[in-house]
Amino acid sequence: MQPDADRTRGSAAVCILGELRTFAQPVVWQSQARYVIQPLLQDGWDVDVFASVDDRGSTSRDLQILDLVFRARTKFERAATVTQYSRYKTCLELMQARRKQYRWVVKIR
Repeated sequence: MQPDADRTRGSAAVCILGELRTFAQPVVWQSQARYVIQPLLQDGWDVDVFASVDDRGSTSRDLQILDLVFRARTKFERAATVTQYSRYKTCLELMQARRKQYRWVVKIR
């Protein structure tokens, strides 16, 4: 990809939402890294990764991948009433706490 002048060095946030049930499977996290995060980085974007996830049913490996591979700022939500839309709000709150202006926000599950 060739970065264009308008997008070079902009800030982008990637928000991982949902449950971590299958996150540690290489096909899942490698795909997210390869097709979402790496292209943004290669295109000159400053990328921050956030996660609003439910870690029920996950393993310590899931959490290690979030931390080591994505360096994600993470909030775990276990309430039974948590909806996909409330996870958007949580992700927004995590981004606002960073006190940074993002030109793009990408949501992935």
